[in-house]
Amino acid sequence: MRGNRLFKLMDSYIGKSLLCIFGRIFRQKIQLASIRYQPERILLIKLSAMGDTILMTPAIRNLRQAYPKSVIKMIVTKVNQDVLADCPYLDGLILLDLEKLVRKPWLSWRFIRSLRREYFDLAVDFDQWLRISPLLAFLSGAEQRIGFQTPNQYRDQTYTKRVVHDPDKHEVECFLDLLRVLDIQINAKDPELWVQRPTIIQVNKRLVDWGIIKGETVIGVHPGCGRHGIPRQWPAQNYIELINKLQKEYQCKIVLTGGSQEKELVSVIASKLENEPAIAVGVALAETIALIKKFKVLICGNTGVMHIAAAVKTPVVALHGPTDPRKWGPWGENHTILTAHKDCSPCLYLGFEYACHDYQCMNTISVTEVYQAVKKYL
Repeated sequence: MRGNRLFKLMDSYIGKSLLCIFGRIFRQKIQLASIRYQPERILLIKLSAMGDTILMTPAIRNLRQAYPKSVIKMIVTKVNQDVLADCPYLDGLILLDLEKLVRKPWLSWRFIRSLRREYFDLAVDFDQWLRISPLLAFLSGAEQRIGFQTPNQYRDQTYTKRVVHDPDKHEVECFLDLLRVLDIQINAKDPELWVQRPTIIQVNKRLVDWGIIKGETVIGVHPGCGRHGIPRQWPAQNYIELINKLQKEYQCKIVLTGGSQEKELVSVIASKLENEPAIAVGVALAETIALIKKFKVLICGNTGVMHIAAAVKTPVVALHGPTDPRKWGPWGENHTILTAHKDCSPCLYLGFEYACHDYQCMNTISVTEVYQAVKKYL
């Protein structure tokens, strides 16, 4: 969605206008509405991204524990549907094809009509900046609607309960704040992922094919940060130097991971390594999750794979430049976070408002720093 300029323009200008109109028309009803504590049908909304969706799994789990008999469904997109494909706390996923609706916006009414036929009485919007999400919550017909009041995004006009999005809180806690207004008791906060046994068997076979035997030390390296996350990416040459050093000093196997759009980056790094690594690029998300669980440690920038590792309890050496680890760092213990050595870092809040255009902060994290951090896990 970050790369779809037309969608962003529609979401910003049309979305803001519709929210302001609906908010003004229904303002009195919104002010008088109160939280309904035993909803029968609950709609959750999260249209992006993979990492954010992983961080909201504790909220989904706690919501299910609070309402064990309620029907809970969630609107997702192609970006994040695979994360929740096996989630045991949801009764169903509702796929919104945003690319199709951008091309043919007149088809939106069909989606809204099918949504209203679900008769949801509570909608919880987990998106932080999109305007289409609160519109979906409003048009679903849900009597109660909860979502974030995010600075300068004009997206909270039609909620019945607004939750201030706190830039100084980890996003796991922000997502749980949406539940706290319902007086839900928060239990465990750890993110969670689910992998079926056939996938685990397939990954074990893949490791054997790579010549990795049980008991060997396997280090995962995920050098990319997605098509739109290049400013968060540590230089490829640094990864090359780090991996060569690790392979020289330790008897370890290296697995390079990446999405399909990162194939070229991974190939460049692999071609300059002294020992051939295993390469897992463009594999299914479920297999990626099962594979990361096998790693002794994962080295990466701030990307969704970092949150996968934290969710399956694999230690992470996380490299942060423009992103704030207080908010977006790996959740849990036994991780090492390295930050840039620049006064202007971090500069991001919502993920797209970079303070500069030369993106030099990631260069200030040295290979020696990362090597020393990885050594602790070996």
